[in-house]
This record gives sequence, C-alpha cells and structure tokens, in this order.
Amino acid sequence: MTKDLLNIKKYNIIFVALILSVFIHIRFVTQLVIIRPFDFITVITFLYLIFKKEEVKEKINPGFYYIFPFLIFHSFSALFVSTDNFLRETLQVILIIMFAFIISGFKSKINYKKIIYYLLIGSVFLMTFVIVWHIRNNIWVGWKQLPDTRLLFTTVAIFLFAYLNTIEISQKHKFKIIIMFIGLFSILLLSGERKALLVFLFLILMYYTYGFPLRTIIALVVTYWILVFLANTIDNVYVARILNSLLKITEGGNIDFTLQTGIVKAEDSYSNLQRAFAFDISKEYFLRNPIIGIGTNNFILTLNNEHHYLPDFLMVGIHNEFFRIPVENGLVGIFLYLMIWYKSWIRTKETLMDAKKNGLINDRQVVFLLYAIYFTLAVYVGTEASSTRSFLILVFISLFPDYIIYYFKSRVSK
Repeated sequence: MTKDLLNIKKYNIIFVALILSVFIHIRFVTQLVIIRPFDFITVITFLYLIFKKEEVKEKINPGFYYIFPFLIFHSFSALFVSTDNFLRETLQVILIIMFAFIISGFKSKINYKKIIYYLLIGSVFLMTFVIVWHIRNNIWVGWKQLPDTRLLFTTVAIFLFAYLNTIEISQKHKFKIIIMFIGLFSILLLSGERKALLVFLFLILMYYTYGFPLRTIIALVVTYWILVFLANTIDNVYVARILNSLLKITEGGNIDFTLQTGIVKAEDSYSNLQRAFAFDISKEYFLRNPIIGIGTNNFILTLNNEHHYLPDFLMVGIHNEFFRIPVENGLVGIFLYLMIWYKSWIRTKETLMDAKKNGLINDRQVVFLLYAIYFTLAVYVGTEASSTRSFLILVFISLFPDYIIYYFKSRVSK
C-alpha cells in the first residue's frame, strides 16, 4: 500500500471518528463547561495538524471565513448576559473554529464515496446500540433517553440517501431498497423523532420525483393522505399519536388552555405546545431589543425569571435557530447567520449547474445535493435547541460548496 493510500485511509478514519463522536452520549461535567468525546477529538486533531505543518498545505477556502462574523457576534452577545456565559460561548466558538479548520483542510485528503459509506455504517451501528439500550431498559417506543444520540435517526436517513446517490442501482436491487425504506420508516416511527420522519419522507419524495414540481406536488398529496389513513387505522395509541402529531406539527394545540390551567389535553403534543409557547413569547422578547437582541442564552434565563410558575416542559429554550437568533442576537445576528446559508446556496447552485453541463452529475444528484441537503439541515436547526450540533451544521453548510468545487475539479483533472 502506497504512502498516499495510507494517508487517505488515515484521514478517512479521523474524519468519520470526528463526525460520529458527536452522537456518543458520554459527558464530563465541569463547573464551567461540559466536555464530550467530540471536543476531545477535535482539539487533538487540531493540534496534530498545527504541529505537523506539512499535513496542511492547501489554502483555506472562503467557506471557512464566512462563519467568522456570526460566531464572533454570537460570542460577544453572550457578554451582555454574564462573564461565565461569555467564557462558555467563547470556548464553544473556538472549538467550532477548530472543527472548521480541520474540515476545511481535509477536503483533498479523503475518499468522498468511502466517507459516506463509513458514516452510514457507523451511524447504523450507533443507532442499533441506542435501540438495544432502550429496549433493555424496557423502553419499547420513544427512544429519547440518550440526548446526544437523538440526531442519529435523522442522520441515518441523510447518509443512506447520500450513499444511494453515489452508486448505480440495478433493477433487481430496487425492490430491496423499497423494503429497506419501509424498515427504516418503521424504526423512525417507533423512535418518536418527528423531524427524522419529516426528513426521511422528504428525501424519499426527492429521490423518486427528481424534484420536478408536478411530480413532487402529487407525491406530497398522496403521502399526506397515506399518513392520515395510517393515523386513523393503526390500532396502536403511540403510533397513532406520533402520526397525528406529525400531521399537526405546525399547530400549537390548546396552548391557551394549558397556560391557564397547567393541564395538557390528551390530544395535544407536549412538543407542539412548547414550540407554540416559545414562538409567542419570543415575539415579545424580540421587540425588547430588535437590533442586537437580548443576549446569547438570555431567552431561557428571562423566561425562568418572568414565568417560573408555568409547567416545567414549557421552561426550555427556543427549539428553532431561525427564531432564537433574532431574539437573542437581533436583526444583526440573523442577517449574519442567513448570509452564511445564502452564500453557500448560491455557490453550490453555480457549481452543480456547471457540473451537470459537463456531464459529471445527473438530475437526481443535482436535486439531492441542492434541495435535499439544504432542506434537511434547515429542518434540523429549525426544530432543535441551540447546541454544538447546530453550529457544526452551520460549518458544514458554509464549507459544503468548497468540498463539491474541489471534488468536481479533481474529477475533471482526471
């Protein structure tokens, strides 16, 4: 095996370990911060690359720098809340910048197809562990007791469709793929992870309709009525509740009744009620300081100070980065945040159109890379509380165009 192949294998392993470590539920709690496997691997890898200067020869790409304005403003905003808050967020920002530096430097050192395959296999293995752990603890549905692993159910779907878009599928394998889709849908349904179900259903639609408007609209209507039929015919309270909750994910339920009485009606979803309440209260907090916001992490502090009498399940942060950032970081923060997404989208679209014109990719791959990737990641940051994972997705969004630009250039040169 040549030295180049050994290096590629080494960087493949580091890359996969770095990504999958995000889902390992091990935490070391200190007075100031919580340290996880991802933090440790990121710091070690960063130091390795810095001290082995010959390992990082290529120029850092634009996507690396696009994230700086938002991250700096996010950290600076935390200072208005408290010094400890500022220190925590600054340490997190430094960690995210380290991760971005690593990922930016790896684009020419890894095998893209193998990375996707390894991430799929690794995430399936970790998901299986999560399911077995819950079942051994007599939790047969709603596998949410290990917080750091919950995103696995979403990422398995993303990695699966990414892998399917890198291989040629023969006619005889198409039936096996349909069976696999049915099996994964069943697992996601039992997991109780609604955003994973949303992402999975959207990816299936994109996969089979190629993103054509008429096909997609028809498929959406058919999918909706299939879910309605299943929700009203399946003789299982849990599954029916998840399906109904999915169909009514944008509804707030009887939030006014819950706020007045503290009682949750049987037909209501705790998650939907929490999101409805957070949305209503966030509008009030946003108007207090619309330009620069009330300060990073100050939403939950203000909520606890002003509404401590409410049920505990309502006393949590905003599970939506597109709402949280305007509230905590104001119009300045959300502008800087959305600019990262916008620049990434434009650069990716231009690259994919050129690649398609040159016969390097087909229509399905264009749809997956342009619409499926951005939509699925937007769904995650739009339905999850702010965390390291949300910032990692932002890094991925910013660096994604650099990766595909390099990938297609390398294919043309070959």
